[in-house]
Amino acid sequence: LPEDRVREVADGRIIMGEKALELKLVDQLGNFEDAVAKAGELAKIEGEPEVVKAKKSKFSLLDFVLGSDVGERMGDIIYDSSAFVRYQLQDFDR
Repeated sequence: LPEDRVREVADGRIIMGEKALELKLVDQLGNFEDAVAKAGELAKIEGEPEVVKAKKSKFSLLDFVLGSDVGERMGDIIYDSSAFVRYQLQDFDR
């Protein structure tokens, strides 16, 4: 996109889905599996691409107390959902 067009929409909002497509901020809509398939196609990988995820090295108090990765999973859930909540509430206080 030309810089002037980007500046029209780059105001800090989170722009999702159909709106991002309409504004030409994304080429197409899809999910994680679609993105992996497209990356594999662009990289000319034969067969199904292997997804390798880096392990987070955070250690929380919940991990210590519960002896598991519960704290990490809860943190991921809160972080992932907070963007959606912020997006939904963006016009609430205006």
